[in-house]
Amino acid sequence: MNKWTKIRLEIWETRDHICDLCLHPIEGEPLNYYFSHILSRGAEIRAKYDLDNIMLNHFECHQLWDFGTEEKLLKLEGYEAMKEKKEKIKIKYNYAE
Repeated sequence: MNKWTKIRLEIWETRDHICDLCLHPIEGEPLNYYFSHILSRGAEIRAKYDLDNIMLNHFECHQLWDFGTEEKLLKLEGYEAMKEKKEKIKIKYNYAE
């Protein structure tokens, strides 16, 4: 089992199956696209396997996080909390945009 698979399973087994953005339940098996990096892997490779940097999302919410507009993201109940978490992760890794 590779490292990414182990991390996904650990998250799936220890967290409620709730989308961190829309706050609705996530049903079924732990599909790869349910796991989204808060601070993208491309932005900060050191945070790739950091459990604090991975959130659970529905496919649509994952796409919005990666490619959506601020206007659309603001409509999601959990967006502000994830935005704050992203700022904390930036500080943790001394990340500057």
